[in-house]
This record gives sequence, structure tokens and C-alpha cells, in this order.
Amino acid sequence: MFEVNTRIKELRNVLNLSQTDFGSKVGLAPSSLSDIENNKCSVNKRNIVAICSTFNVSVEWLVKGKR
Repeated sequence: MFEVNTRIKELRNVLNLSQTDFGSKVGLAPSSLSDIENNKCSVNKRNIVAICSTFNVSVEWLVKGKR
């Protein structure tokens, strides 16, 4: 799951959003997002779905890196 965490951070940076702004759009506290991005915890399925639907990215890309 480490790659998912890296892609979440990559997406947030591409969108030029702070952890606070990104997290508020998908229902994550900034501290939780920080833990995910720094691989201190894994991202759950609900968060993956929220990120993909909110930012219009595919689950395949977020989870597996496939475009």
C-alpha cells in the first residue's frame, strides 16, 4: 500500500492543495492525511473511493499506478 500513499501525496501536490484543504474535501483530518502520506498508516477503501470521486482520478491509478 505504500505506493498508494505516495500517489495521494503526489495528487495533493499536483492540485496545489494543503493537507488541510485536501483532507477537508475527502473527510480526513490533516493529521490523518499526514500519517497516510508519510506511510505511518494505510489508507482505507472508503478514503480511496472519496479521493477518486472528489478529484476525478481512477481507482486503478491510485491503487496500482495504472493510467
